[in-house]
Amino acid sequence: MILFRLTLLATIFVSGTAFAQTREPFQSEPSGPLLRSNVAGSRQPAGMASEGITAGGIQIQPSLTVKVESDSNVLNRATQKRGSVFVVLAPTINAAGGTEQAGYVIRAQAAVARFASITSQNSETFGIEANGRLAIAKKASIFARIAFDRRNEPRGQAGETITEGSPAEYDQIEAQIAARAETGALRLTASATASKRSYADIKLENGRIEDQQFRASNIVALAAKAEYALPNGGVIFATGTYSNADSPNAPSCCDQSSKGGQFVAGTRTELSKLISAEISAGYVKRDYISSIYKDFGGPIWKAKVDWYPTPLMSLSVSSGRTIVNSGIPTVAGIIVDTTALQLFYEIRRNFDVVFTLARSDENYREIDTNATATLIGLEGRYIFNNRMTGGLFSRLRDRSSTNQLQLSGGSGMEAGLWLRASL
Repeated sequence: MILFRLTLLATIFVSGTAFAQTREPFQSEPSGPLLRSNVAGSRQPAGMASEGITAGGIQIQPSLTVKVESDSNVLNRATQKRGSVFVVLAPTINAAGGTEQAGYVIRAQAAVARFASITSQNSETFGIEANGRLAIAKKASIFARIAFDRRNEPRGQAGETITEGSPAEYDQIEAQIAARAETGALRLTASATASKRSYADIKLENGRIEDQQFRASNIVALAAKAEYALPNGGVIFATGTYSNADSPNAPSCCDQSSKGGQFVAGTRTELSKLISAEISAGYVKRDYISSIYKDFGGPIWKAKVDWYPTPLMSLSVSSGRTIVNSGIPTVAGIIVDTTALQLFYEIRRNFDVVFTLARSDENYREIDTNATATLIGLEGRYIFNNRMTGGLFSRLRDRSSTNQLQLSGGSGMEAGLWLRASL
């Protein structure tokens, strides 16, 4: 259920659930919605976990999710809004195996979306990922991961300018290798990540084609991280990253190639028996090859504080800054500041609800334009048994811009239900 809950924030955080997106090395599974796994909103009720299939030491967990949703503004337009009902079928399969010295995880997922009245938005997406770890000494190990995705960018995200035609579809392949060593309370990790992304052209409703090749990118990133375990169970850490991004297919007008790096330091700790926090801050620098784009140097941060006032309730507040690549030819890096609040409440052992309130502030520096996106969401989840889970959800989203000619904006209401069957 973690992956579905994270999609509540997709409009704000412009991420989605693609495999080919950088995660921490040695992190074989996506992070959960809360910093603790045994609290309301993240814990699995006893006896309700999917058992999967065990064959030859391999744990296999297949599932199928069916979602029916109504969206009042599918194309996220400010005017001439068009709504539709649509159905999504999303099969997944996870396989894991190994020993204490070595292990692997393989995951695959797909989604088929069909719209009742706006068939140009029909899509088929998929992704596959494999990762593994190997201990090469008592306190040293190596890690490798490779992933491929075909995904659609969510409507209304930072940088979107085209509000008609087919979705913005991209293919991305990403590979990562890492090494880790520990000595006493100190842990050191070094990694190298390479990714390649290419975009399909957008087919407009009038038959024209919008070329998206300028958005293709090849990125190589090197990172080093030091973590020190504190006596109270907390961790302090520091991370340095260098990246080189190349736009291989961009014309001279729109070459978003860049070089840059960032340094971040922070801590993850328990502030009390009822409060957990992970807070980091640092400096990021990005220089663009083309003189038409503005270089960026400034602060970057990521903060998350969880409060567990009762055994049945969890409250999470988060904030962060990222640089998002743009779909606007005249704009390169978009500075996006996000803030979100989530409230989780367990009504019963197998029935909980989550309320989401989120805001994103976007700065398009080259065209002196700002945009604000907000999201209010409510979801209820019911676990029937260890094989069947379902839920209802509703979301209200809004996106406004100081320059509607350059940047799209609109509001919409979404509501739907979903059912997931697992073995």
